[in-house]
Amino acid sequence: MIWVPSLPGFFVRGRSEDEALARLRPLARRYIERLGKEGERFFGIKGDGQPRVRETHHDASQGGNFFEWDLGRCTKQDLRNHLSVMRGSRSELEHLVESMPPECQDWKPVPYAPRSPKLIALHIAATEVWYLNQFFGQERVAKWLAAEPDFEGTGVFELDARAWHYSLGEWYRSADMIKFMRATRNVFEKVVKNASEDEVSEVVSSRAHRSEEQWTLRKVLRRAAWHEAVHVVTVRRYIRQFRLERRPQDRPPSNSIDQRKLRDILSWKTERVQLTASSIHLKDRPIYSKELIRILSDETKDFGARRAAADALNFVGDARISMLRPEMVKIPASRSVLGISEKRARQLAEEAGLPTYAFRVETPEHEVKLSDYRISRYPITNMEYLQFVTESGGKPPSWWSGTIVGPSFLPWKANHPVWGIGWDDAMSYCRWLSKKTGVKYRLPTENEWEKASRGTGGRD
Repeated sequence: MIWVPSLPGFFVRGRSEDEALARLRPLARRYIERLGKEGERFFGIKGDGQPRVRETHHDASQGGNFFEWDLGRCTKQDLRNHLSVMRGSRSELEHLVESMPPECQDWKPVPYAPRSPKLIALHIAATEVWYLNQFFGQERVAKWLAAEPDFEGTGVFELDARAWHYSLGEWYRSADMIKFMRATRNVFEKVVKNASEDEVSEVVSSRAHRSEEQWTLRKVLRRAAWHEAVHVVTVRRYIRQFRLERRPQDRPPSNSIDQRKLRDILSWKTERVQLTASSIHLKDRPIYSKELIRILSDETKDFGARRAAADALNFVGDARISMLRPEMVKIPASRSVLGISEKRARQLAEEAGLPTYAFRVETPEHEVKLSDYRISRYPITNMEYLQFVTESGGKPPSWWSGTIVGPSFLPWKANHPVWGIGWDDAMSYCRWLSKKTGVKYRLPTENEWEKASRGTGGRD
């Protein structure tokens, strides 16, 4: 990602640094010309007409150290420039919100996505006020909020003796996005325009949280502009994905793979993989999934290619996994030797460099008689468990995050085995799946699990 310090909120992306830089200059000049036609005058452009360029490998809307531009007095020209760019970005966001189909507002590209387009828009607006809190303090910002007529009776912003905070809660369901965004922007502009003479050049530690992060008025403006610009890109991408998924489904599935799309899916770049996967027609995804499984299973391939294929299955979908019909393997009835001997425990401990008692729990070696049973070939994945949590109200794993639109987890964890749940949670999942499918499922016993894991060769 490449950004231009003199044009807050302006950035370009590329598949490589060279590609991003090649796209940057003509786009920046075109951007400046368009703003110039609208009467805007920008500082920071060198005499040769070339914008200063800085390369960054992280999101400039995030916290951390100061950017060079953040330091120094915030002049009236700085303020006008930032607010002008932010108005353009907000105008685009409002256009996207007003033009998106109603059913797209609460749509998520995948069930575990943390935000829908509607929640992103509300998040952008509310976060602007959060930035103000860091520099100006909660009580001062709250007074401006209380004076804003559009907030009256919404129940969104609350002030107590300890801290100002925003809570979307049930209000989110009926929130007027446009009204809310305009109200927060009005407050933002009023607060920064009324900054005192000292505040335009002041450096302060966060006034809203016990944090060592320092703030200036320029940093507030830069982060607000960047935060919105980055999220507007996300909203635009979500709308595009929504329209792609709503394409007519009456055509037959393709029998061939687009090699360019396959290369993008195996690129290791999460955003590109996600975008490419969403562009593949739903009827075509199984053929891509089978190709990824073939690459993953090919032991002649290098580890990097196999790992990339495994990660891509998180986005394309795994053809081996049936959400409500896990593939079962029959284990025939037998007498089996389980556990390990004391001698084997000492040997394993020596090989692993661990004390013997770490393996002594598996002793003694003993024979058990087991009836035939079936066990799932693959562990239950996060995607499978998410359906249970969503439909039954079950408890999500401790490491998942939660939003008012439902539980979520990192997109590249969708096809990973679920973990962080207790025995009771696992039992609840089995009961839910049994009721859902009419087939009785249960957890395996310790002996059944060990027998299946050892296989026919009696592995340790």
